Amino acid sequence: MVARCLLTILLVALWPLVHFANYNREQLDGADYLFLGEVLAVTIACCFALFIIGDLLTRRGRRVALVAALGVALIIFFNYHGIYKGIELLFSFLRIPRGHNYLYVLLGVGIPALCLFVVKNDVVITILLVFGLIANVMPAAGLLTHAARSFGLNGAASTKKNETIFRAKFRPNVYYIIADAYARNDVLQKIHGYDNSRFIEALKKRGFYTAEKAYSNYPITFMSIASTLEMNYLATEESEGFASRGIFYDAIRGDNLVVQRFRAHGYRYAHLGAWSGSRCGGQEDKCLSGDRYLRTKVLQPTPLGYFINLGPFGTYFRDKSTFADVMHVKDRLDDLYEMEPFFLFAHTMPPHPPGSFGNDCRQNVDPGIADWNDKAGYIRDVECVNSQFIALVDSIIERDADAIVILQGDHGTSFGVDHSMRIERWPFDAFHQRFGILLAVRVRHACREKLYPSLSPVNIFRVILPCLTDETSELLPDISYVSAYEKHEQYGQVYRYRSAEKQAQ
Repeated sequence: MVARCLLTILLVALWPLVHFANYNREQLDGADYLFLGEVLAVTIACCFALFIIGDLLTRRGRRVALVAALGVALIIFFNYHGIYKGIELLFSFLRIPRGHNYLYVLLGVGIPALCLFVVKNDVVITILLVFGLIANVMPAAGLLTHAARSFGLNGAASTKKNETIFRAKFRPNVYYIIADAYARNDVLQKIHGYDNSRFIEALKKRGFYTAEKAYSNYPITFMSIASTLEMNYLATEESEGFASRGIFYDAIRGDNLVVQRFRAHGYRYAHLGAWSGSRCGGQEDKCLSGDRYLRTKVLQPTPLGYFINLGPFGTYFRDKSTFADVMHVKDRLDDLYEMEPFFLFAHTMPPHPPGSFGNDCRQNVDPGIADWNDKAGYIRDVECVNSQFIALVDSIIERDADAIVILQGDHGTSFGVDHSMRIERWPFDAFHQRFGILLAVRVRHACREKLYPSLSPVNIFRVILPCLTDETSELLPDISYVSAYEKHEQYGQVYRYRSAEKQAQ
């Protein structure tokens, strides 16, 4: 009986972590799985301790009730965010302004306590045991399938070439900064009713060229950034479908043609990643990233997520670079200037949901789970990112006037965009919102003449690199490919978006 009870607790505790690992399997490495193992070990140790203490106090007469209480408590604990949102909606409907967390605490304590007094039949153990087995089987199968695919079944071919490199005659520092999901001005006006012209004009006064008709090449971060860094389309309608994000992540983490070219010109490479897919990959000369993204993400749906930014507890789970914003780049400029000339790749999360900032542009203590429902929060983040961009650019210009600075969104927004639709059926409004991006470049006059309004990310470094050398570089057609996330029936395929050539740009 004791063995069945402990096995039940183990399976119920394992379920949310196995589900998390399967859902994020493309992004995890060995250290991440080790951390998940640590979370599981602590969770099980706490549950087993409570079970043993309760078993002793009840003189072994309430084991079924103890297991039921612990199982329910675990389910409530790991689904805090979803439950809290449900309570929040209920209170909003009832026009009750306060008490959300109080009701959650009541549920989190009251329901397990009720189980202790009500549950008597050991059939509950069997139900929880079956639930634990079924809940773990599907995600475990997904993890095993992914592991099998990872051994040589990527399906995408590398595009790197051994080319003759002309030594750079002009070697300014290059700052390539991506603000995730930063939409271009006409999209902000049309979709969100927000005029970003003041920021665009501020950039122009500081020497930036803004590609006002820029579309991203893909609608998903890992494909968009990887294609930019490889200066090529990694997935087309003619290429084989891919089964894994692996090759894209390798490119984002430093194994790419852009880094190779800059290194050949005598540059050093600095890397800042705000997301597990863009974390440092070990090829950089200086890593500016924290390594605690997963700790934040796995605990965010629990009540512990509220405390991740607070005090000594928060320090362990989150450092300043965990959801890195633009100011983190500014704070590390002294470190960068020690390694000139350098190429900096910086992927920052804001303004991508969840809201990263409060009304005062300080970091949001409880950003919640990423979704596309809060337009006001997104615009607030855009405004905060704008102020950070201007502060960073001013600092760069003051100390590094010849620097090349690229500010870019990797894709646009997704308010009301249905990502479950077939990729060949995207309407123009959805395409325009998801692909329309900020793209601003500050570069010396000789390179500036090569910039154009519909410049897309895949061609950025095909413009920039030749300006440093005597090389010539052929620009690619600016193409946008619609693609899908995992679990979509067309995942791994892409569709070239035409629609009267994107409504004539």
